[in-house]
Formats: sequence, structure tokens, C-alpha cells
Amino acid sequence: MNKDKIIIASISIILILVVASPVLENWKDEPKDSFPLSYYPMFTKARGEKTIVWYLYGEDKDRYSYTIPNNFVIPGVGFNTARKQIRRMIQNNQSAELCESTAKTIGRIGMEPYNKITYVAVVSSRVDISEFMKKRNNYRPRDNRIYANCLVDSTLR
Repeated sequence: MNKDKIIIASISIILILVVASPVLENWKDEPKDSFPLSYYPMFTKARGEKTIVWYLYGEDKDRYSYTIPNNFVIPGVGFNTARKQIRRMIQNNQSAELCESTAKTIGRIGMEPYNKITYVAVVSSRVDISEFMKKRNNYRPRDNRIYANCLVDSTLR
């Protein structure tokens, strides 16, 4: 082995050990998590079978339902930020304001299928994660709670 290969192999081993080192936190009484080296089990953490999601949906004149994208509700922010802001607004009794502002946004949108929406609702639903993963687009949430609803003014288009 030449000197370059030994250096590269040493650096590789050191990097692997550094990246794997947070796993040792799992066996400590009080594990400490830190960025960028994290042991948090993002994808393997046990979760409940059901969770609550907060969102807005619209209906057209035929009562066909459309989930309203978060960027129509809270423009200019990422998905998770919008989702948290929607939840916070609902919890702070600002559902009516959220509904009205979203209805105005929908009223100005000329693109399909959102230009068909005549009614907007702010809701929470209890979602069965395993069923959602199996059915995806055909999944219908249960235990819906409507916090606010309003009509879309289509004359804004």
C-alpha cells in the first residue's frame, strides 16, 4: 500500500467513526442530541397509529373535495412551516381569518382545479397512518372537525 491509500483509508475510518458516534447516546441514561451529529431516530421512532393533521380544503359546486396546498394558505414558506402556522392559527382561534384569507387567494386563482372551488373549510382530521400509507390518494380521513368555513368570491378572478 502506498502512502496516499493509507491516508485516504485513515480519513475514511475516522469519518465513519465520527458519523456513527451518536449511536452511543442510545445507551446513556440521559442522551444528548446535537446538530449535525444526531442520534434522533427520525424514521424509526415508534409513532401512534393515529395522528391529527390540520389543513384546509375546498369544495366545488358538485361537492367534490380538493385539499388546498399549503403555499396557497401561507405563501412564501416551506411545507413544515406552513403546517405549523396553520395549526397555531387554529389553536389561537384565528380559523375564520385563515379561512377568509385563503378564500380570497382561491378566488383570485385562475388555474384548474382550484378555480372551481366555491367553499373553503379549515379542518383537523384524525389520520390512521397505516391506512394512509396503503391507500394514499384514495384515503379519506375520519373524525373531521371543522373550525371555520367560508364562501369563495369568484368575482375576484
